[in-house]
Amino acid sequence: EKLSIFFTLEPIVISMKTWNRLTPEQQKMFADVGRSLEAPALEAARKEDGRVADLFRSHNVKVEQLTPEAWQQWQKLFQESSFEKFRKDVPNGSQLLDETLSFYK
Repeated sequence: EKLSIFFTLEPIVISMKTWNRLTPEQQKMFADVGRSLEAPALEAARKEDGRVADLFRSHNVKVEQLTPEAWQQWQKLFQESSFEKFRKDVPNGSQLLDETLSFYK
């Protein structure tokens, strides 16, 4: 499930301008390599999540895993308190936010 407030574009990022200049064979190579790196990148991220949670616990911080229901409540509160300001104050904020939110649909 996508219960995250942060994600990165990894392990390969390429601009569409550059992508469109590649041959179909080169595009296939990039796509194949990207797919081959997805599972190891996800596993490394999960391992890092565990390491960070353990670090917090070692400093007597209570760590809880969000349920999907709690995530939805948090997301609603976050949107109500922050999205309008982001759209107004950040250059291209509406476009950036809409593109990011499309990941969750």
